[in-house]
Amino acid sequence: VSDSDPNLRGLTSLDIGATFRPFEWMGLGLVVRDLNTPLYDELPIQRSYDLDIAFRPLGNDRLEIVPGLRIGERRGEIDPHLRIEGTPLEGLSIFAHGELLRRDFYRGDAFHANDPTDTDVRVTLGARISLERISMAFSALIARSLPTGAPGHPMGAENATDIYQGAAVSLA
Repeated sequence: VSDSDPNLRGLTSLDIGATFRPFEWMGLGLVVRDLNTPLYDELPIQRSYDLDIAFRPLGNDRLEIVPGLRIGERRGEIDPHLRIEGTPLEGLSIFAHGELLRRDFYRGDAFHANDPTDTDVRVTLGARISLERISMAFSALIARSLPTGAPGHPMGAENATDIYQGAAVSLA
């Protein structure tokens, strides 16, 4: 989906989440994505649920390992993801996030929600610098679509790899 896609104009999605940390070394998280099931090309976007369990093997926030699952409401698929974040120095965090993500695909200019899905492998690598009143994060997203083998699928038997880079600055 690109920024020039006219179906994106006016599309608003609502996500909501909650976390619970019963112990310093463990936490639980739940996110409901696309709670309002917005329409894209007159078809509802699938609501999904992210369930995570965070482990802090050092007993503090210096290292966090977070396996999780994204569960699709309509199709019922279960997609795994894993995030690892470390803080080697006060104010510096390094993170990696990997996920398998199935998604609906496009044939020509049409959206096909009930056809076979693409599976993406996505890895995000980045660093965050947090000072007293300002923090900056830099990351790169590496994504690779895996072929489905479905007849007429636009990916055919080929793979595509894309690398996206981003930066964010926030003031506290």
